[in-house]
Amino acid sequence: MGRVDIARYANGAKIIENAVVVVQGGVVRRPGTRFAAATKFGNKKSRLIPYVFNRSQAYMLEFGDGYMRIYQNGKQLVNGDNTPYEIASPYTADMLAAVNYVQGADTMFLVHQSVKPHRLQRRGQTDWVLEPAPFIVEPFDEVRDTPQKWCKPSRQRVRGL
Repeated sequence: MGRVDIARYANGAKIIENAVVVVQGGVVRRPGTRFAAATKFGNKKSRLIPYVFNRSQAYMLEFGDGYMRIYQNGKQLVNGDNTPYEIASPYTADMLAAVNYVQGADTMFLVHQSVKPHRLQRRGQTDWVLEPAPFIVEPFDEVRDTPQKWCKPSRQRVRGL
């Protein structure tokens, strides 16, 4: 509610942009972002996914239309010839928003309803592998093995009791 008789009561805000509201009251400027590199296809959607092994080994994965690139400490990982390190990805630009993921240690699983689940493994700084997840028993929806059984009433009209 507040004290409406104090002049500072009118110093509120309906809309706050580029700031974060502090629990104790007031606002502070939001932290900024930094440009690291351009995406491979500037005219298509891409998605950033965090990959954190520990505090000193954290990466940002850039998924785009059929590719994945990796960033660490604000810099893009590159090959020996100074080209961006990149691996193939089964996800199109339209799929990226619906990709779900979970990570544990050096392994991340990515799932999308149109693609088999994939496993991403970090084996070295520039040695990453994205492959279909090797399930012993593949996950499945409950699907009937037997055909549906239909019954047909012997009378056209059925009367209630």
